[in-house]
Amino acid sequence: MDDIQLETSKQFLEYINALNEEIEAKGSSPRLDAYLSSLYALIQPYRESKPVWNLFAQLLSRAFSHESLPFNPDWLQYTTYPEPTLPEFEQVEKMILFQIADFHRMGESGLLDLSPGRLWMGVNSPTGHRWYNFHPTSYLECAARGSSQMETTCTWGFFQHFLLMGQVYE
Repeated sequence: MDDIQLETSKQFLEYINALNEEIEAKGSSPRLDAYLSSLYALIQPYRESKPVWNLFAQLLSRAFSHESLPFNPDWLQYTTYPEPTLPEFEQVEKMILFQIADFHRMGESGLLDLSPGRLWMGVNSPTGHRWYNFHPTSYLECAARGSSQMETTCTWGFFQHFLLMGQVYE
C-alpha cells in the first residue's frame, strides 16, 4: 500500500475505507491504545514535513504493524483536547496522547469491560469525554465518515480533526 498516490481528501478517505476492509478481513488488529501509540511513534519524524494525503494514509496503515510504545504515565497529564491555538502538528501529538491516556483511564476504571452493546451506545470517560469507538477499525471507519463532508486541503489540522472523529463519531 506504500505505492499509493492520493490527491484529494476524498481519495484519502476511500483509501481508509479500503484499509479498514483489509484489516477486518485479516481478523486481528491491536488494541486501540496500542494502535494510537504506534501512530504517535510514527508521526515523530514528520514534525517539519509538509503534510500530504499519502503520508497520512501510510502512517495510519503502518500503525497496524509498527511496535507500540509502552504506556508512559506522564501521558496522564493530558485530560482534554488540545488547544486550537497550538501549532497544528502539536495539536495532532496532543490529541493522540490525550486519546491514549483517556483510553487507559477507561481501562483502569473498568469501562472497557462493559458489554459490547453498552460500549456501542457510547460511554463517557473518567475525564467526561464521550467515546463511541474502541477498536482501530471502528475508530478509522468513523473517522472517515465524520470527515467525509470536509473537502479540504491536506493539513495537520485536518488530521487532528480526523482523529477526533475516530473517537466521537457514531
